[in-house]
Amino acid sequence: MVFNHAGWFVMECIRITSHWFAGWPKAYFYVPAPSLFTCVVYYGLLLAGVTGWLFRPAMRRGKFATVTLALVIWSWTCWRESSTTRLTVLPVGGGLAVFCDARGWSDDLLIDCGPTNAVQSLTKPFLRAQGVNRLAHLLLTHGDLHHVGGAEMLADLFPVKHVGASPVRFRSTAYRQTLEHFTQTPDLVQRLSRNERVGDWTILHPTPEDRFPQADDNALVLAASFDGTRVLLLSDLGRPGQAALLERTPDLRADIVVTGLPTASEAISDNFLDAIQPRVIIVGDSDFPVSERASARLCERLAQRSVPVIYTRSAGAVTLEFRGHEWEIRTMEGFRIRSRDAAQRTGAPLPPRDSSGRSGDSNQSSYGVTTTLAASPKPSN
Repeated sequence: MVFNHAGWFVMECIRITSHWFAGWPKAYFYVPAPSLFTCVVYYGLLLAGVTGWLFRPAMRRGKFATVTLALVIWSWTCWRESSTTRLTVLPVGGGLAVFCDARGWSDDLLIDCGPTNAVQSLTKPFLRAQGVNRLAHLLLTHGDLHHVGGAEMLADLFPVKHVGASPVRFRSTAYRQTLEHFTQTPDLVQRLSRNERVGDWTILHPTPEDRFPQADDNALVLAASFDGTRVLLLSDLGRPGQAALLERTPDLRADIVVTGLPTASEAISDNFLDAIQPRVIIVGDSDFPVSERASARLCERLAQRSVPVIYTRSAGAVTLEFRGHEWEIRTMEGFRIRSRDAAQRTGAPLPPRDSSGRSGDSNQSSYGVTTTLAASPKPSN
């Protein structure tokens, strides 16, 4: 009995002191998960040093040469990772959150964050897993709560240096209250309009003079070029906003376009696609709410183009990696495509599937494809 109580007392002391130490300023920080090679090098050196095997005279030169080679290879892999820009598209409860892990910590950027429940269950764990402790930039594209409803919660979890917002005022009461909360901190909120820059990104839309009736058409539109690969983020931009963007930006070509689903009109019109000529299209849709599902009409229209179309409703989160002049796209469902494959890929893109696993929203024969995205054959290397 005495030993049981003593053991309980020690464990309780450990629990209380752990919580106490964790409350200290900068008591801990998150790091990305180490690679398998990093784990092998670390534990190999640790065991070799602790046991004294590394310092024994026998084969000393060979041992130190091996250690030096391992450290050189590890340093090269770290440099290679640091020279890679990653863009992750997260489907968050009817909206989109796009995280740009740039080269260097100072330009990391989160575009939208999702509603509060998505921030707690998806956005926060994802950012923690990437080793994110604070954010340089948080952009709120427009007043849709599916996109920005959890912004205050996110800012409490991850200190934000700058919050960017559209120069257009939105009627959403919750969105306006969120901005009022952020404006209480001096120099935190920045109103971003056309031709302004945030890190690697340039704002293409809107201008302070825009007053579109639909909030989606006043959303921030961003473009960036990573070693010659141009990416266009449309948020929920509708047809009137697309027309205004085309009129102001005649040369709007992009290799990869990411779009949400506007409420009052259909995403990425044919004229808009003809102008940007994308090599890959990523459509941010979800099962719930039903209004955020890509319609059969949209899927059928996009299927007529000979470019891959990825629907987040079936593919899950989408990761884009840019290294040198090449890029690669991976999805949670296992689909993968590289830049050299996209130029050769032909045929209709694959439609999304509903919650039962069937392709499309209606008769799948209208798409000419019966295979789901996750089960599609991977392009050859």
